[in-house]
Amino acid sequence: MFFLKPLEKGLLTGVCKACVQKMGTLELAKEKGLIILEDMYGHAGMGKK
Repeated sequence: MFFLKPLEKGLLTGVCKACVQKMGTLELAKEKGLIILEDMYGHAGMGKK
């Protein structure tokens, strides 16, 4: 649950899919309504869309 404090402070809207899968928190991230970022082979891309 490494993303809960930033989420509570309004600093977070999405998470890297590969990271939350590795940490075992993918379902929790979905429950919290976070955007699952996976545009770079399962990782969050850094470029603009």
